[in-house]
Amino acid sequence: MDMIKPAMEEKNITFITPSLEKIKTIEYYVDVLKSQRMLMNILNNAYKFTGKGGHVTVSINNVTHDDTTSTDEIAIEDDGCGMSEEFLGRIFTSFAQEENIYSSEVPGTGLGLALARENARAMGGDIRVESKLGVGSKFIITFPYKYRTVSEESCEKRRKAREASDLGGKNILLCEDNEINAVIGERLLEKEGCIVT
Repeated sequence: MDMIKPAMEEKNITFITPSLEKIKTIEYYVDVLKSQRMLMNILNNAYKFTGKGGHVTVSINNVTHDDTTSTDEIAIEDDGCGMSEEFLGRIFTSFAQEENIYSSEVPGTGLGLALARENARAMGGDIRVESKLGVGSKFIITFPYKYRTVSEESCEKRRKAREASDLGGKNILLCEDNEINAVIGERLLEKEGCIVT
């Protein structure tokens, strides 16, 4: 969410996100890269297909949990152009794209949602969508994961290890063919103290 927030602000989109509390003594077992890619593909679409001054909302709700496993539902909702009923039947197909008011402005390959669903399913979850042409879209991600409780001492050791791998002052060459992703990547790296080319 932090990665795409600057782009949302630039387009004057009201970006509503949940306040997330970090609990130091819980270790979560998730595929971070797959999770980030999945969320970025959906958030990027919400950004691209929502007009200036629109709204994008992210909400997270726990559906079920026990002592070691949990399942959340992550909803990403926008008031953008929406999609036709016909297109919804093939939305998760590779290279599927629908002609809409943003098509000429927004280049894309039609792979983002197919990859997002593939990542969700690889992690034991799924993605479903509700959309109405001219009204907006809502993507609901079923996100299962395992977790465990750890000691404060163990948390402190991990924090120190992260600090030791600081990126501050490092020269980074950023290669990205999507202008929005390039701006987001550059801002995130600069926030970590990197010198970005």
